Amino acid sequence: MAVVLWKEILILTRLVLGCYWNSLSCGFVFDNVSAILDNKDLRPATPLCNLFFNDFWGMPMSHKSYRPLSVLTFRLNYLFSELSSASYHLLNVGLHAVVCVLFMRICRLFLDKTSSLVAALLFAVHPIHTEAVTGVVGRAEHCAEENYMWTPIAVTVVLVAAATLCKEQGITVIGICCVHEVFVSQGFTLPMLLDTLLQVLRGKDGFPYAVLQTLLKLVILIISTLLLVIIRVQVIQSQLPVFTRWFQRFITSCHVTVETSAQLSYNTIFCFASSLHMSSLSLIVLPFIPASNLFFPVGFVVAERVLYVPSMGFCVLVAHGYRIVSHKG
Repeated sequence: MAVVLWKEILILTRLVLGCYWNSLSCGFVFDNVSAILDNKDLRPATPLCNLFFNDFWGMPMSHKSYRPLSVLTFRLNYLFSELSSASYHLLNVGLHAVVCVLFMRICRLFLDKTSSLVAALLFAVHPIHTEAVTGVVGRAEHCAEENYMWTPIAVTVVLVAAATLCKEQGITVIGICCVHEVFVSQGFTLPMLLDTLLQVLRGKDGFPYAVLQTLLKLVILIISTLLLVIIRVQVIQSQLPVFTRWFQRFITSCHVTVETSAQLSYNTIFCFASSLHMSSLSLIVLPFIPASNLFFPVGFVVAERVLYVPSMGFCVLVAHGYRIVSHKG
C-alpha cells in the first residue's frame, strides 16, 4: 500500500477542521441526549463490564443496538470532560480526519497518487457526512470505518469483530474483503470466473490452484462472518428491534433507498468494467444493506449517517472519472 505523505495528511486535516470547526460549539441534540446525557454507562460509578451487557443507550438490550466500543469512547470523553459537548465533537472531527487518511491509503489500491487524493478530499468535505461528524452518535460510523482496511485474514477477522462492536454495519466489511480478494488481489473478472466454472462443470479441467487458494480464503471469511452473526444474535437475546410500524418501515425503506440511489449510484452503470468498479460498487451497496430497512426493521426514518461508508465507493468512482478526464485533456 502506498505511503501517505505528511503534507497530504496536513491538507486533509486542515480541510476537515475548516469544514467542521463550527460543530465544537454545538450541544447535544436528538439521539445524543439518550446516548450521552441519559446514559448511565458513561459514569465512572458504573462498572466497565456493563458496557458489554447493555445496549448503545445504556439499557439492558431494549433497543438491540449493541455497540460497546463506541460507548467506551463516550465514556473516555466523560472521564476527561464529563458532559462538555465540545470535547465529544472535537473527537468526532478528529476521527473523521483519521478516516479520510485511511481512505486515501485504500484508494491507492485502485488509483494513482493524485486521484486518490482527490477521492479523499471529496470524502472529507462531502455534505452527506454532516450528520455523522457533527452528531456525536455518528461516532459509531467513524469507529467502524477505521476497521475497513485490507489486512491478512487473521487480522481482518479481529478488525471486523471490532467494527461490529462499534456498529452493526461493520460486519459488511467481510463482503467487501471477498470482492477485493477476488477482483483486485487475484485479478479475476466475471467472464474469467464463469469460464472457469463452466470448464469444471463440463469435466474438462479442475480448479486452478489460484482459484482454490481464493476459495479457501473466502470460506474462512464466510465462516468467520457466520460465527460473528451467531454471537451477536445471542448477545441481543435472539430478537430483532421492534419499534416501527409497517407503514413507517415502508416509507423508510423507500426514502433511504431512493436517497442513496440519487446521491451515490448515478455512475455505477460502469460497475462491471474493472476491479475498481467492482470494489466501488461493493463499498456503495454492501454497507447500506443492514440500514436499508428491507430485511429487518431499523429505528429511523431519515438518517444520513448510514451513508458514511457507502459514500466511499461514490468518491472512488468520481476520482476515477477525474483521472479519465484529466488524461484525455
